Amino acid sequence: MKKNGFTLMELLGVIVILGLICLIVFPPILDTISKNKKNINEATYQIIYSAASIYIDNHESDFGLVEDNEYCIKIESLIDEGNLSGDLKDPDTNLKFDSNKYVKVLVKNNKYTYSIVDSCVGV
Repeated sequence: MKKNGFTLMELLGVIVILGLICLIVFPPILDTISKNKKNINEATYQIIYSAASIYIDNHESDFGLVEDNEYCIKIESLIDEGNLSGDLKDPDTNLKFDSNKYVKVLVKNNKYTYSIVDSCVGV
């Protein structure tokens, strides 16, 4: 007389097969997620740098293209002028971007280079 159900060997076989499938499938998925997060971080910083560039264009008299000059623009100023959305998320913390941070603009080789810093001297 046969009972309904699975034997222990059948269950173990299914579990082993599912484990192998997980070992094959999950690493590429996790790698793709990691790459996408990196791309999102880079895109977020490019948006902020573009907003700073627009801000500089709008306030051209305040930002001379003088070699080795360093300027700081508060992110709050970029938001207030409408160059940047106030609900932008910080890529590092995934929280609302801290509007008290600064975009540091450095003039090198007649070009502006940008970076985000927590504070700026002489602002």
